[in-house]
This record gives sequence, structure tokens and C-alpha cells, in this order.
Amino acid sequence: PGVRSRDGDGLMCGLFASVGVAVPDAHIDRLAQRGPDGAGRREFATPAGPLVLGHRRLAIIDPDPRSDQPMSCPEGRLHIVFNGEIYNYLELRDELRGAGFRFHTGSDTEVLLAAYAAWGSGMLERLIGMFAFALFDRARGRLFLARDRFGMKPLYYASGAGGFACASEMKALFDLPFVSRRLAPQPAFEFLRFGMIEHRPETLFRDIRLLRPAHWMEVDLTTVEPGSPVRYWTPRAASDRRLSFEEAAESLRERFDASVRLHLRSDVPVGATLSGGIDSTAVVTSIVRQSAGRLPTFSFISEDPALSEDRWIDLAAQGLPLDLHKVQATLEEFRSDLDRLIDGQDVPLQSPSIYAEYKVYELARRTGIKVVLGGQGADEMFAGYHPYMLARIGSLIAGGRLPGALGLLNRYRARSGMGWRSIALTLAAGLLPEAAIGGLRRARPSSDADWLDHDWAERQGVDVRPMVPRYGRDGLRQTLLTDFLTRSLPAHLRYEDHNSMMHGVESRVPFLTQDIAELAFSLPENALIDDQGRTKAVLRHALADRLPAAIRDRADKIGFAAPDRSWLLRSAPWVEALLGSGLSRCLGPIRPEALRERWQGMLAGHAPVDTRLWRVLTFIRWAELKNVEVPA
Repeated sequence: PGVRSRDGDGLMCGLFASVGVAVPDAHIDRLAQRGPDGAGRREFATPAGPLVLGHRRLAIIDPDPRSDQPMSCPEGRLHIVFNGEIYNYLELRDELRGAGFRFHTGSDTEVLLAAYAAWGSGMLERLIGMFAFALFDRARGRLFLARDRFGMKPLYYASGAGGFACASEMKALFDLPFVSRRLAPQPAFEFLRFGMIEHRPETLFRDIRLLRPAHWMEVDLTTVEPGSPVRYWTPRAASDRRLSFEEAAESLRERFDASVRLHLRSDVPVGATLSGGIDSTAVVTSIVRQSAGRLPTFSFISEDPALSEDRWIDLAAQGLPLDLHKVQATLEEFRSDLDRLIDGQDVPLQSPSIYAEYKVYELARRTGIKVVLGGQGADEMFAGYHPYMLARIGSLIAGGRLPGALGLLNRYRARSGMGWRSIALTLAAGLLPEAAIGGLRRARPSSDADWLDHDWAERQGVDVRPMVPRYGRDGLRQTLLTDFLTRSLPAHLRYEDHNSMMHGVESRVPFLTQDIAELAFSLPENALIDDQGRTKAVLRHALADRLPAAIRDRADKIGFAAPDRSWLLRSAPWVEALLGSGLSRCLGPIRPEALRERWQGMLAGHAPVDTRLWRVLTFIRWAELKNVEVPA
């Protein structure tokens, strides 16, 4: 089953590298879920001590053992462990052959080695793909680390006491001499308060850092000192009014189809996720237009009819050669899988909807599909979420276009149900100077997060100010860029990566290429949210003849959503047990009495059901499972 397209070699895997410290195989084996098809390890002598490169392999294309990792160039100067796919490696290989390089495998890994030999760090600007890798340059005495533009593949690192290590998952770094399990207060507070994760280089663990998307860094193998990360790409975010709306739509359609074509390169069957929304349906229709055979699709169907995408999925599938696969989940299944899910993610969950995605990839693997394409990233580029309407309104106000702003305000209030007071406060915080809004943006205990201990945060030096976006004449574009680079997309991609890899499935996201991103951020704001308040205006227009009209014009957005509210209320015994047994470990950032009072109010119907409580509950359970040390 599934669409096939044979080309080259690809590896979705787990990587590990260390220098200056003895590392048993157990650390590399902690990445086994990312690479069930094989393992490799090599050790090299350096002035700072042993350098270890470790790898776990999930073979996607051409399982030739010559492509096993760690891989070395013939003369022995360069050695690499690599996680990801370089989609344009065939084109790069032809270019490098023209420059005199010879190749002995069909792998994109070997192309990476040659590209580095030819262009050094400049190679990164030529790559189309998702990747993280560690490359040992013996001649320069450096360990070179890099991550793709969007952060689709993770890379964590830690250093200290004469040692350095990096890995695809944080669990592989635990218990090294310079890695404790001590909580990092700032990221912890921001997760509990705002639900943000992986939006900064610091992780929830004080001693572990994240190499940010679109960055590279080097480690000197004499001093074992990591250099400062270097950003090699930022999407250009300036309006280009030379393109008409029609021209922008045509360009987007061409770039998107070209990206899907590259993402179909595989030597194993390919499937797709399908929610019935615009983005996933766009991916599915593009695949069908460019390939033969029936396409397996994978969907989550919520047991809550209000959250079910079932009818939209069936509508999207009409007339297409699809094999629909749907999965549901019960609260009992979620509770049973929760510890494995948290352990596999290495971080607490924003909501149970992450489990919905987990179930989708579990279904794909059970069906025999190892590569799945999805629609992630389009919302942050083309303004797919309804709150972006406020940023668009803010832009209009800042630019003096008040009639247009008022029209969008009325439409937004009717769709969102948000009160005038809340809208006014949000716009004021985004538009007015700091001095004019006084305490609106200053730190203060908030009644809607009264379970957080601001005194603890102050002792730990945590900045607790609300994260309020600023609106100017370019407010929508800047808000999108912030979400794209820090607030929203990094969290979605990290959860998706870990969910898929827990089941040995490679998730691919064809919306996330450099040329699509730079087109999106160059468009005028009314091409993203038009004057009628239609989100994703240019994307809807570009795909108008491919999507059922009802899907093209959808105003709501659900996706793979678990019934967070009902599951919370039906979890009372588990919640009570967790608040009793696990809360003592997290007393630092959490006020136990306020948390219990809020919970009892929900049960009694005195307080609204606040699904953000899931963050706190999974944080407590995560702290238990990972033996986290919380500072007092």
C-alpha cells in the first residue's frame, strides 16, 4: 500500500556525539525508538579525549549497509552522524560530481560529507530538507553541529567539566557527569503560564540546551569549548507589492507542488495525515495529482461530536484514490499510555490533543507506513489561526485605516465570541506605548493562573511579565514571524517529531521550505487576511480548484483534537491521586492549595473547566517520571 517513489537513501534516526567523557552504549540505546532498524558507534582520539559518534537507524530509502552511520569520507578527514532527509540531494550530488567529487553510495549522507568538504558551513544555504547532524572535522579539530531552517529535527547539547555531548533527545544526555536533572525556572514558568515549549535555547533542564532552528555551532576539540551558535537563515519579512494577488497565488501553487514532489522521494510506501482542514487536504490532493496508486491517509476522530472531523475527512476524500484509516481513543487508553507518552516526549504535554497525534502515527505504523506527509506550518505562515485577526486589526489601526479595522473588529467578535472589553485590552496592550498602559503589561499575579507561585519565580529571577504581542503598521507579519520562529511552530514540530519517532514513522512537512516561507512573509497583509476577514486568503485562492468548496471556505479550525474538557472532569480519581502523591515534587512553581481549590471549583461547577490544568498535571507527572530536581 501507499505511494512509492524510488530515489537514493534516507535515514530517520537518532544521533549522539560526545567528546572528553566516557560514554557507555546505554546512552545511545536510549534513542532506540528513533532507530529500530540498526545501530552504529565509532570512537576517535582527540586532544581532549575520546570522541564518540553514535547512531540509531530507521531506514527509509535504500537499506544498503554501505550507507550505515557513522559514515566517513574515503580519506578519513570527515565523519558524520545525521538525522533527517536532504530532499534535493540528487541535484546537489550532480553539482558536486561536476566539481570532481566521486560517490560510492546512493545516500544523502554521503552528499552531506561532500557538500561540507566543498563549501563548509555555506553548504547549509543549499540544503532543502529536515536535518540535524554532528560532523567531526579531523583536520580542523572541530565538531560541527547544524540544524535545519525550521527545526523539524531536534538537537540538544550540554557541556561542562571538560566534556561535551549532543543528541537527538534529551534522555540520551541524562546522567553524564555534567548533566543534572535540575529544573530551569524560566522555561518551566513559561510552560506552566503560557504553554510555551522550545521557544528559547534553554530547555526545562538547567544543564541541557537546544540548538535553535537555522543555526550551526562548532566545538573546539582541544578546549572542548562550544562556540556561540550562528544563525544562517532568517526568512525575509518585508512586503513585496510587485506581485499581484493572482501572481502570488500562482507562485504559491507552483512552489507547493514542487515541494510535495521532493517530499515524495522515498523507497518505502508513503501516506499522509488528513484532518479535513485546508492544509492537510491540500497536501493530499497534491500527492494524488503527482503520483500513481492509492494513498493511505490517517485521521483521528474525537469521541466528542463537537470536535469530530469525520464528516470533513469524508468530504475531502470524495473522488480521490485514498485508503482512509481512522482512529479513536478513549480516556482509559490515554491514561494507560500517558507515562510512555511523557517519557517519549521528555517534556510535559500542553494538552491531551498531543495524544491524538500520537495515535495517528501509531495507526500509520500498524498499517505498514513509515513515511507520512502532513500540513504543519501553513497556519504560522498564512495566518490560519483566528487570533491573528487581532494583529491584522492592530496593523490597520496603526496605519490609520480605521474603517477597515472596524469592519474586521465586528466580524472577529461575531466569530470568536470574545467580549469588547477583552478585545480592547488586547489591542491597547499591543498598540499603546509602555508608559501609557501602566501596569497592563507589568508583572502581576493573575487570577487566571493563581496556581503559580510568583514569590518562587521572583526568588529564581524569573521574568513573569505577560507575553503581549506589539502591533504596528506591519503587526500581522511580525506576529506571524514571532510565532513561526519561537512561540508556536517550534512546539508543534517538536511534539510531532517525537510522536512520529516513537512509532518509527518519518513525518514530512512540505509547506516548510525556504521558498514557500519567503513568499509568505513577503506578501501584503491583505493577501493573508483579506478585507472580509478570510484567513489564509492567498492559500485558499491558490488551491480553489482542488478543494471541495466547503473545505476551501471553512471558517472553523479543529484538527486532531482530543476531548480535553470531558477527559479532565472524568479523570477525578487520577487527578486527586496525582495532587496527593506528586505535587510535593513541584512545590516550587506551583501553589498547591490554589491548585486544589481551582480543581474543586471545577468539579463543583463553581469555576469554568480550565483545560490549561492539563499542563500542570502533566508537569507534575513529568517531574515524577524524570526525577526532576526543583529548586526551592
